[in-house]
Amino acid sequence: MTHTLMNDTNNQLKILLVEDEAIIALTEKRNLESYGYSVLWASSGEDAIELFKNDTSINIILMDINLGNGMEGTEAANIILKHKDIPLIFVSSHTEKEIVTKTEGITSYGYVVKSSTITVLDASIKMALKLFCANQKLKESEEKFMKAFQFCPTPMAIHDYTNRNVFIDCNPAFIAITGYKKEEIISKTALELGLYVFPEERETVLIQFQ
Repeated sequence: MTHTLMNDTNNQLKILLVEDEAIIALTEKRNLESYGYSVLWASSGEDAIELFKNDTSINIILMDINLGNGMEGTEAANIILKHKDIPLIFVSSHTEKEIVTKTEGITSYGYVVKSSTITVLDASIKMALKLFCANQKLKESEEKFMKAFQFCPTPMAIHDYTNRNVFIDCNPAFIAITGYKKEEIISKTALELGLYVFPEERETVLIQFQ
């Protein structure tokens, strides 16, 4: 796991709060600390990136979208997430569609309006952390599967049953036994590659997987 996130209390969870308005930032920082969080404050996207790169103990980021002069919060979020995967929640006083649309395509774990109470913000943080942990476990499971898949001595292939049952992946053992290159196998069916000794048995085999 990249981060130690969940705990019975919040006092080991460090939040990077990115907010350009000092009064709002200090109020949010005080409220979050009253709930047991440790809070770092960055007043710009540039400062947020620098703080994040220099502090590996940050667990979650609360990112304002409109940071005044300089880069926007969405730009800072993109740079941070390319550096390392971390749960991030966008926080904004705006609910207009054009503002919310700016966050599309960025892996985030929520959108909280600034007027929300600390109780709502706390619940959003906890949910984001839970979702992040679940996603991390899923990624780890997928990585283990792919390693086993690639190094398994038994020929194995993955079909897309929603698209003509074409091959979408195969392991080296499957490539070796068929004699085809991987790029020749992907997007083709077993029938197209002539892998059936008795082609008429294809439908019988496919029914077993329905």
